[in-house]
Amino acid sequence: MTNYAKLARLAIDKSLLKEYSNSSNERIVYMNNNTEFQIQIFNPYSYTIGVRFDFNDKSTYNYQLLVLRPGERVWLDRYLDKQSKLLFSTYEVGTSEDVKKAIAGNGKINIKFYKEKEIPVQTYRVTSSDIWCGPNVLYSSGLDNCILEQSTGGNRALINSDINFCNNALTATAANTQYTAATLASYSNDELGLGNYKDSTQISCKLNSNKMETGRIENGSRSNQEFNTVNNEFESWPFKTEEIQILPTSRKPITSQDLEKKYCYNCGRKLNQKFKFCPFCGAKQ
Repeated sequence: MTNYAKLARLAIDKSLLKEYSNSSNERIVYMNNNTEFQIQIFNPYSYTIGVRFDFNDKSTYNYQLLVLRPGERVWLDRYLDKQSKLLFSTYEVGTSEDVKKAIAGNGKINIKFYKEKEIPVQTYRVTSSDIWCGPNVLYSSGLDNCILEQSTGGNRALINSDINFCNNALTATAANTQYTAATLASYSNDELGLGNYKDSTQISCKLNSNKMETGRIENGSRSNQEFNTVNNEFESWPFKTEEIQILPTSRKPITSQDLEKKYCYNCGRKLNQKFKFCPFCGAKQ
């Protein structure tokens, strides 16, 4: 199985965010307060996968999965179990070691990827003239997943006769509900609240020495994104896990390269030095 580097990326208004890494090689992105965002998920494999999301380093225990078919790409803007958009919200805390431990999971998104189960072919030996498949035989069409064997002098032969008795499909339970993104609604153009920075020198820590900013993933505005329920079954253990942490923009380290960049006076987005107007908010530069 090929282990692709990144299956999940964070984005604002479907624009992928630049990722940074700390000394532990953890993936980090920076956002401003009250920013609604999306998670882009891509399935590069030749089989269907299920994706589970845990936020703020806390397990949800609802076992709901987002189902992606081979080659499918999804821009998820909401929680799987509620109609709320994903929102990053910040607040101030102290700097003691106890506080740092308490907020260690803030803004973390843990993403687990599960491979769809390969359902084994069921075989049955016919010992009488009556052909019976049993009550729990999976079927798709024809005898794809229902192979019958007949004793004919020690030889095994497929029974290709009437298969109406095989039409017993498995049904999903509430605990095993998964979702697919086959039907996605269009996204709204909500304001992203990117601040009012005039240049990169102002994108720095504005808090005093005994305070710092942290942020959590909370409920945003109502999402228009809808899902279809499917009955896929997945393996119990993930074949891949990714983790991304969102930190406030005030905690983003400033480099000499940042000082040479141009930012919009109104929305704070990075611009080309030649731009006279911001392509994101239209403000004159």
